[in-house]
Amino acid sequence: MCLQGLLPPQELRSIDFLVPSKRGLPSPKFICRRRPPRMTQVCASFSFRQYVICAASTILAIATFNVLASPNNTDSSDASTTEDEEATVLRFEAATDSGLSRQVITPHSDMTVLQQFTGGVAAGDFDNDGDVDLYVVGTDDAPNALYVNDGTGKFHDIASEVGVNFLHWGSGPAFGDIDGDGDLDLFVGAVEGDPYYLLENRFIGNDAESKFVDITDEAGLQMHSDSTVSGSFADYDQDGLLDLLLTHWGDRRQQNNDTETLWRNEGGSLFSNMSTDLDISSSLVEEGVELTLTQNLFDISGDGLPDLLIAADSNESQTFIYNGSSYVISTDRRVIKDQSGMGAAVGDYDNDGDFDWFVTSIYDLHVGGSSFGNRLYQNNGQGFFVDVTDDAGVADGNWGWGACMKDFDHDGDLDIFHVNGWDDWEEYRFQPSRFFENQGDGSFNMIDVFDIGIIDRGQGRGLACFDADRDGDIDILVVNLNTPHLVLYRNHSTNLGNYVVVKLKGAGSNKYGVGALVTLTTTEGTQIRQMGASNNFASHNPLEVHFGLGSATTAAVTVEWRDQARTTSELSITEVNQIYTIEHPTQGGLQLSVQFGDGDGIYSAGDVVEIAASEPAEGYHFSHWVVSGGVIGDRYATVTTFEMPASVATVTAYFLPGASPTADVSVARRWNEVLLAAIRNDYARPTVHARNLFHVSAAQYDAWAALVRTLDPKPRPWLLGGQDPIECPLEDLSPFDFAETDIEAALSYASFRLIRH
Repeated sequence: MCLQGLLPPQELRSIDFLVPSKRGLPSPKFICRRRPPRMTQVCASFSFRQYVICAASTILAIATFNVLASPNNTDSSDASTTEDEEATVLRFEAATDSGLSRQVITPHSDMTVLQQFTGGVAAGDFDNDGDVDLYVVGTDDAPNALYVNDGTGKFHDIASEVGVNFLHWGSGPAFGDIDGDGDLDLFVGAVEGDPYYLLENRFIGNDAESKFVDITDEAGLQMHSDSTVSGSFADYDQDGLLDLLLTHWGDRRQQNNDTETLWRNEGGSLFSNMSTDLDISSSLVEEGVELTLTQNLFDISGDGLPDLLIAADSNESQTFIYNGSSYVISTDRRVIKDQSGMGAAVGDYDNDGDFDWFVTSIYDLHVGGSSFGNRLYQNNGQGFFVDVTDDAGVADGNWGWGACMKDFDHDGDLDIFHVNGWDDWEEYRFQPSRFFENQGDGSFNMIDVFDIGIIDRGQGRGLACFDADRDGDIDILVVNLNTPHLVLYRNHSTNLGNYVVVKLKGAGSNKYGVGALVTLTTTEGTQIRQMGASNNFASHNPLEVHFGLGSATTAAVTVEWRDQARTTSELSITEVNQIYTIEHPTQGGLQLSVQFGDGDGIYSAGDVVEIAASEPAEGYHFSHWVVSGGVIGDRYATVTTFEMPASVATVTAYFLPGASPTADVSVARRWNEVLLAAIRNDYARPTVHARNLFHVSAAQYDAWAALVRTLDPKPRPWLLGGQDPIECPLEDLSPFDFAETDIEAALSYASFRLIRH
């Protein structure tokens, strides 16, 4: 747009931005569309056909362009749209050829409350062919589906072929590479006691034997929670191994009961529940029932450590700051006040360099007062939030569920889309989804979704926002819990800005760079994204980040990897509208993860590494090493060597309760500790356990008393040789002498036989 004659040259040189209104359409408000991070906002209202020229803190000029037409402005030409910049027109279209044909059979009237919470999708490239595939949970009469993308946004279901077509009330599926082998494994949750699964991806090209293998039991993933609503993978301790985060709604618990929220990946696909140890559980149960729904792990405090955001029902949403050893609750109830937190989306909607939090809720429910709907929490840069919902204009979401923050129009800021619905209440039964278009000034414009082609009045639950057909823009998959069940809305918007998509190739076990901070800078400003570790509600988007660039044609990208060394990578982009894969600088090496010991690092195949087990906790002793790949020197030595294989490897030190093998303790004590270990792994059956402890002690005493020769008077066995209450014959052993080792062997044999009985 030419400004010659309107402003002198010196003022033109000082102008930062010149833009029309959001859509280039008649509007009573024209705004500063772009600004560098933390720039003072300068906006004003002007009449139609005016533009506002913005600088860092001053409006330099108002350029007015008159249309040479009748006073009624009926001329079809519009001077507010120039040859250089045409207006973006948002438009979506429901795909009729997507292949997402599965339907929900069970009517809502036959569903329980928790069953009405289900309906999630995991989006990810499980077969590593470059496009986004989908795993969608089902019901007890509509099996789960694994939809393979053919690269054009058309899908076909292979769940039955690979053994993942489970019939259960599934919820919260999640893709994540738990073993560091470069492909996506799968977690599938469920509600009301239905089975849940942890599945290892063993796909090898087009091999007919390729499949997902159930490793739930081997992984130690044994939950007492009846219902798991959402699942996601993230690396909370930044050791390179993806941990598992879960939410559970409706489980009754006492204060400080374990909520089974965070499961640490110990290596070797073994998980341990850390929710209590990390001080999470004690803050999630306020009224005797856990009501968590949507979890996100993002660094909101700016210290490089992943913090925890949990959207929960009944005023129980929580924020936790991670200090490196535990999660410290930071919830300010004067701010975090969503009344019925359901779904969530995390992103930097105001482009100020930190992550903000959007939570869906219920609008105008009138239960003890008006329910005030969705909440948008703006980050102050230090991990604390300000409720800016009313100023932003995003409260009215009906009965909100899954949500996404994505740049649907490629203008450089994040818009918000979310689904909604609750069939039991008529006023929430047939409401349309919500689309909030970011205006760039901290506010959003709620667009009528019917006007942009999203003809959706279903019972929306899950949601994934991703580029299904690889045309560069963000499409929307809505998962309804009624018909139509799976609806893919392809983004057919016109005059979109440029874009860049970034994928990561990490070092060691974190092959997808989960948790990494990706920063993109253009002449129009700076944007940030995080790779993965997010959840929309029982659903998640794929492991790639998407940036809208507006008119920018170059960009600089920085990746801050979430490894122990805080490695960074940089990329200068001169060709936009492409997908870029950025590799970790040490990606060529192989990561060795030593769990409960020392020796972690990046090595080459054949390297011989010294590893050492950590000091055991009180009452425990080192037992042995377990390895995944590679060759260990002495698996029973606390300090030994490990030879790296030609792949990533995990070595885990195992500890057992009781005295170590080298400790100077009696044989009787060792066998009692074996029995105690068995009791710890059993159910709570105190009478049975007390009986077994007594019987083992009695057997040990009789074996000792029958053989000992050095005491005077000689001990008398309790049962052996007795007649009352039962006859228990004892052979005359007086002619024999028994050494101490013979007596120990007899005690061991008696204990072993009784424990095995």
